[in-house]
Amino acid sequence: MDLIFSKSQSRESFTNSCTAQFNDKSEHAFFRELVQNSLDAGQSNSPVKVSISRQSVQQKHLPGLESLKSALDAAIDYNSHHTQTDKIASEIKNALCSSNVELLIIRDNGVGLDANRMSDILHDGASRKDPSSAGSYGNGHITTFKFSRFLYILYVGISCEGPLVSGHTILASHKTEAGLMGKDGFLVKCILDDKDSGYEFLDPVEIDSPVIQQTLSDIKADMEFGSAVIITAFNIDDDDENIASKIKRISA
Repeated sequence: MDLIFSKSQSRESFTNSCTAQFNDKSEHAFFRELVQNSLDAGQSNSPVKVSISRQSVQQKHLPGLESLKSALDAAIDYNSHHTQTDKIASEIKNALCSSNVELLIIRDNGVGLDANRMSDILHDGASRKDPSSAGSYGNGHITTFKFSRFLYILYVGISCEGPLVSGHTILASHKTEAGLMGKDGFLVKCILDDKDSGYEFLDPVEIDSPVIQQTLSDIKADMEFGSAVIITAFNIDDDDENIASKIKRISA
């Protein structure tokens, strides 16, 4: 299961706006954005339920990770002359050395993610009003990348249109046999030029990942409809009790 990178006309190094702030993280802003996005996605006239959990999984159970590693190596080679490359790339490389990965999973019982809402998230925080929801989708999700040691976020949703899964990594430009590729890689079937959505998504049944399949099952069992953000290689070294306390303070 490969991540798809689109061709690029310009070079973008590891000093882009997301990775340049890799060590300038606001935990308060992070949790606030996650909770707010769940509230914004709530179904009209229905209480919003947000579930936040952490778990450790085997690295091999994350879809798209092997192609992320290949793209990272290519990006390091292509951007070797940039001052930020060694620092940021070494942090990602060190995290990839571990066979187990810490995940933070945030689930809600909102209207879920259809193709339009999923595309909004992948388009760096674009917003789309929906008549059945309380707000917008995508806003603030870019904040989460700074809390993933892999710079890789997975999105899972079930809406009235059925289940949908995608993922997004932000690395740096790199060269392949196809030419110069951009910094953004997506867990999608393909990137389209002739549709407003811009993506053709994978059939979730075809994604051989216990993490994805369990998250879909959890949404369906607990909430029927809803969405989940999975932050891979979560990098806040805090216990569950302290994290819960921070979230409660923000949500109060």
